[in-house]
Amino acid sequence: MCAWWFVGLNVLARIVTPFYSTLLMTMIQQSFPANQLGQVLGMLNSLASLAGPAGLIFAGPLADAIGVAKLFIIGGVGSLLCGPAMWLMPNDQPLQAHLKLTESDLS
Repeated sequence: MCAWWFVGLNVLARIVTPFYSTLLMTMIQQSFPANQLGQVLGMLNSLASLAGPAGLIFAGPLADAIGVAKLFIIGGVGSLLCGPAMWLMPNDQPLQAHLKLTESDLS
């Protein structure tokens, strides 16, 4: 039964990923000059690629100590707490206003 929950929630995560990924890439492209985008996106991809192995380095010994089921529960609760935390973060309207001012200064 738990395996179906895991599969279902992963499918849901894969469905919603393009929505936040598109917003993230748009904000990055608007926040940096075109000649620096390659460097910025390269660094972003490097950090994102580092997260997987770094997580496994810590998750392996932790799973041995407390068990895989408890580790999944901890990860799930942490993921669920990220949703409400997003509502507490400030919106990007000040960033948008700054970008509009910067664009008008260039014209």
